[in-house]
Amino acid sequence: LLTDNDEAVEVLETTTIGLNQDNLQAKLAAKKLDWRDEHGDVSPVDIVLGSDIAYYYHLLRPIMDTSQAFMKKSGSLLMFVGQANRESQWDLYKNMRDGCYNQLTDEHEPPLPGETKMLLY
Repeated sequence: LLTDNDEAVEVLETTTIGLNQDNLQAKLAAKKLDWRDEHGDVSPVDIVLGSDIAYYYHLLRPIMDTSQAFMKKSGSLLMFVGQANRESQWDLYKNMRDGCYNQLTDEHEPPLPGETKMLLY
């Protein structure tokens, strides 16, 4: 499932049509997605991959919540790639690695399960 929150979804939809006609082992789909929306009805996936998404601090919580909504209870891989010069990218990494305060629930959350590494360019 390829997602974006703007007109890029149309490009993704066009691209997936051509790729699905090839002999891929997976069926691709595109969908408009806003991290701030509720995601209670999503189907879990094996891999959540984000590229250059942590550019606003106020979106870190929605990014984390959306990622967790799409991940399976165990066995999913979560990968984000981003720019090393963005402070918000480092904040996202630290929140996932060390846990963070959730303003919505007024609680400190534990780190995300599994191993946390960071690849920045």
